[in-house]
Amino acid sequence: MGLVLVVLILVYLLLGEESGEYVISVITNISLFVSAVTPQAIVGAAIVLGLVSYLRGK
Repeated sequence: MGLVLVVLILVYLLLGEESGEYVISVITNISLFVSAVTPQAIVGAAIVLGLVSYLRGK
């Protein structure tokens, strides 16, 4: 799934506004998500992922 997003971003960077309605909507959603994520949410997600990783190691 991540590779698909990278390809869509690359298509947008190469073609700009002519890349199509779907690609532009994906780029818009990604930019809205990035602007909505706060540093506190990133730290919280890192703590949860660290706990999951630690507990799986036991």
